[in-house]
Amino acid sequence: MSEFDYRGPVKLVVFDWAGTTVDFGCFAPVAPFIQVYADSGIEVTMEQARGPMGMHKKDHIRVLGQLPEVGQQWQLIHNRPFVEDDVDELYQRLLQPEVTQAIAEASGLIPGMIEAAKRLRKRGVKIGATTGYFRDAAKGVVDRAARKGYAPDISLCVDDVPTGRPAPWAMFAIMRELDVYPPSAVVKVGDTVPDIGEGRNAGAWTVGITRTGNDVGLTQEQLASLSDAERKQRIDAAGKNLLAAAHRLAAYIYKETPVDPEIPYLLLTPGPLTTSRTVKEVMLSDFCTWDNDYNDIVTDIRQRLVKLATASDDYTSVLMQGSGTFSVEATIGSVIPPAGKILIVNNGAYGNRMVQIARRLNIDCVELKLPEVRPADIEKIATALAADNSITHVGMVHCETSTGMLNPAEEVGKLTREHGRVYILDAMSSFGGIPMTMESTGADFLVSSANKCIQGVPGFGFVIGKRSLLEDSKGWARSLSLDLYDQWWEMESKHGKWRYTSPTHVVRAFARALDELDSEGGVAVRYERYRENHRRLVAGYEQLGFRPLLPAEWRSPIITSFLYPEDPSFTFDTFYAAMKKRRFVLYPGKVSDADTFRVGTIGHVYPEDIDELVAATAAAVEELNLKIAAA
Repeated sequence: MSEFDYRGPVKLVVFDWAGTTVDFGCFAPVAPFIQVYADSGIEVTMEQARGPMGMHKKDHIRVLGQLPEVGQQWQLIHNRPFVEDDVDELYQRLLQPEVTQAIAEASGLIPGMIEAAKRLRKRGVKIGATTGYFRDAAKGVVDRAARKGYAPDISLCVDDVPTGRPAPWAMFAIMRELDVYPPSAVVKVGDTVPDIGEGRNAGAWTVGITRTGNDVGLTQEQLASLSDAERKQRIDAAGKNLLAAAHRLAAYIYKETPVDPEIPYLLLTPGPLTTSRTVKEVMLSDFCTWDNDYNDIVTDIRQRLVKLATASDDYTSVLMQGSGTFSVEATIGSVIPPAGKILIVNNGAYGNRMVQIARRLNIDCVELKLPEVRPADIEKIATALAADNSITHVGMVHCETSTGMLNPAEEVGKLTREHGRVYILDAMSSFGGIPMTMESTGADFLVSSANKCIQGVPGFGFVIGKRSLLEDSKGWARSLSLDLYDQWWEMESKHGKWRYTSPTHVVRAFARALDELDSEGGVAVRYERYRENHRRLVAGYEQLGFRPLLPAEWRSPIITSFLYPEDPSFTFDTFYAAMKKRRFVLYPGKVSDADTFRVGTIGHVYPEDIDELVAATAAAVEELNLKIAAA
């Protein structure tokens, strides 16, 4: 399984958190101790702060205050010795929400943890976790790990038991809760001596983790930057310390790879995008397109999509095989009558694609060509509508992913209603990730895709539309396979059946993705995550010297375009390769009048991933020796 292989009758493995399963280098627990002492005018070094790691946090504070160097500073600053009341006061500062939030945000999973847990579960081994964190701090860490795919059967904190590590009470409580005995069937894994002491005092086998832990105390990038000799010296020193307590040592939890081998990199693109492991796993089962169980899934998806968009019974939905463009073409080619005419707002590559579709289908089309780097101009749209009463439909892209810009969907919807036209909104990259309804946007037809903000995989798109308008469109389609009405009526009248072979695995993955959207808290909560991803990306990249293409007020949280740096040696292909080997895949630019590249912030990607991206970008810039003036 790993550097340590369980050959005996192991029934339970209990992992530590920081430095063992999350937070490579164990930084999150250290910084708060340095800060609370600094707030009292006392300088505590990183090395000093790491010394008592693994203890109850109050004990940790006490031990630091008893260090001669710290005690002398305290006496000098406060004119009295360090006493127990000071321990209590500093401990209360550790409990502040901003501290617990910072701890959670710095606790990304250590590479290999998901695979290690997966292998253990395949063997029928239960998984527990203990930590020196108090409950408020641990909750954020546990929740973030669960979203990433690692969730122990039980996780206990220092305030769940009478005495913290190295006391064995948390171990005993886990063994009792999971009904595991004797202690010799249990393995405790940790990166500090108190971690190991907890396992030993419970009678369990113990394994000490070296390179990711507190005693080495370096990030993955810092460790990799050392010479082979320096790296070996750090790890050997950590091992010597732990080996005095642990039965065995391991350099890492599973294997030394930069990423989970099943997830070679994060797709920072607007779709396909990085999906969760659980979305991928449901595609391991095969489904029959005629089976009622499968068609029940399709029917449920259609109903849930409508509920995401509206509470009204006036709307329905239809799924269409292919990429999102297939669904856009199906809509334009099916709901515009033979004598109809569409005004298409074109201020980007995907608005231009709508124009191409209309013209290829010989649909009368008025193209309102606008600048790529500005949102759609409401006055010009109003003028175009007023000038031509034969226009029956208006089409526009909500999030123009060629630039990352949001167009004013609501204002255009209101304007379209006022002029009595039908509104087709391409919400491909925004639906499910930005709060919206059919009523708020004014859309009569809203088009999106499985592999965007709902975080499924590519294979089908969908259209949410006004039922009466869809019914009116019978017989209008310019295509057999992309006949939106016929596809809808087949699903509507035959309980979810598709006209032609459906993407069964993709449909099942999408159903799971909808479940995960609900579990996250819905669109509003996901939107906040995307916004935070975007905020950290822009802040980090601007600090490195990269400049966004658009001003802040026009940017979406979906994808952001950055201008090429002025360094003449910069090429996107070289930069792309440097980022990909650091497990991040970026997107080339798609703007006609500027050299840009794009970074997506949607999908199963979290703020800590963006922090890692910024650090990896800094390393790539240094490797390529790019000259980028810091903002």
